[in-house]
Amino acid sequence: MRQLPIRSLAGSCLLLFGVTVQARPKQYEDYNRIADQTAANLFHQVQVDLDRAKQETPFYAQSGDTERFERAQAELGILQREWDEGYYRQRQSKDLIDALWQVVGENKLSPQNLHSLTNDLNQLREFRNEHERY
Repeated sequence: MRQLPIRSLAGSCLLLFGVTVQARPKQYEDYNRIADQTAANLFHQVQVDLDRAKQETPFYAQSGDTERFERAQAELGILQREWDEGYYRQRQSKDLIDALWQVVGENKLSPQNLHSLTNDLNQLREFRNEHERY
């Protein structure tokens, strides 16, 4: 008779633990899906802003401006490809941030493009900080 409550308690614990274990992957799956979508949106916005700023750069701009845009776009492409493949390197985020910083700091940008790219730069820094543990 005494064994019945003990067995019931043990069975309840196993059932509760099993349900908890089953629920965890769903939480991680949701987090990963949201993180992937957030990253994709951020990468897309940075690409759009870089393309617009590059198009609107005056024709008389020095060749260094074009090179800085191309470097930032290349670093973004690498980060985006690695992220899509499920691989994240904090170093790649840093390389993109450095390249974008050079575009913002050294190129001849309109106030609107300067504002957009500065905002992108801040969002990329937040992205890097949120994913430091990876």
